[in-house]
Amino acid sequence: MNRFLRKFTQSALTAIGLAVALIADAPAETPVDPPKWISQVPVLRSGNAQSFQFRANLDMFGLRLIAYVSWSPPDHRSVILCDGSDGLPLVIAVDGHAWLYDLASGQILRCKQEPSFEMFAKDDRVNFTWGVKSQDQAGIIHVDFASIFGRKADDLRATEDRKGRVAALTASNSQELLRVTSSSPPLPTAVLFILPKMDPPGRMEFDAFQFGAPLPPWHHPLDTDALAKDVPFCDMEDMKDLPQDKQTLLEKFKELLAAGGTFLIRPAIHDPAARQKLEQLPIKVNFDQMKLHEKFLSKAWLRALERQGSDPTKFAPPLPPE
Repeated sequence: MNRFLRKFTQSALTAIGLAVALIADAPAETPVDPPKWISQVPVLRSGNAQSFQFRANLDMFGLRLIAYVSWSPPDHRSVILCDGSDGLPLVIAVDGHAWLYDLASGQILRCKQEPSFEMFAKDDRVNFTWGVKSQDQAGIIHVDFASIFGRKADDLRATEDRKGRVAALTASNSQELLRVTSSSPPLPTAVLFILPKMDPPGRMEFDAFQFGAPLPPWHHPLDTDALAKDVPFCDMEDMKDLPQDKQTLLEKFKELLAAGGTFLIRPAIHDPAARQKLEQLPIKVNFDQMKLHEKFLSKAWLRALERQGSDPTKFAPPLPPE
């Protein structure tokens, strides 16, 4: 059975992000009812009374990203997106502000943006977006594994032992696994989606779940004054004194954001396949210039983050080699 067909669309996020829609086929003739414990898996949503955090490893459409997501009441929300090849943070969005790694102009950009990370099923459709949104859209963290695994299916297999519970779905176009604790309510410990028919094959893996824990070391706004001393920096809310050449490059970066090319920039410097994808966008980019910016900006950025205790690469390794 072809459980999922994939559809890739440009994200509606105003600055960065991708959207993946997985469309379910018609139900099987003899579907299996999901176990009741799946419906008890709590929704991970900003606004919850209990804090939570997790890591998401995303390897799809030639992009390799690591997302660190954190929520803590009363209103602390954070999404950090890192390059999956080496863990370099490309987007840090915390409590209404975002810092963006911009190779087009060779600087770190600060703007007022809300973190956003959503994954849930609705009307036989799994919606998955990540990135940042403008503040008037209200950033949201909303991850609902129960809505995805709680569907009737003829290939659903569920097991339970003293270590926890597992629900697995296997079809020709996808493999899905949800592992939770044996507690009440059951809390997720690992979630895996494998999409072998994608080109190249896709994989999404969620792990490092914590509930009720203090804010992680990387969940805090950056000190902008200190940052401006450590790296080339631009506040997008105050650009009146920015030289014209920098403004031109900044507009180029905004075009790349709008076209969904943000996370292709670093791979395109070294990888011909990624460069070919980026060149398909109707935006002219100077690869030699971006390569020069990368040489100096990446090291300065890591040093600045380390000084502020906000470097996720120190707390979790990058994705394994392909």
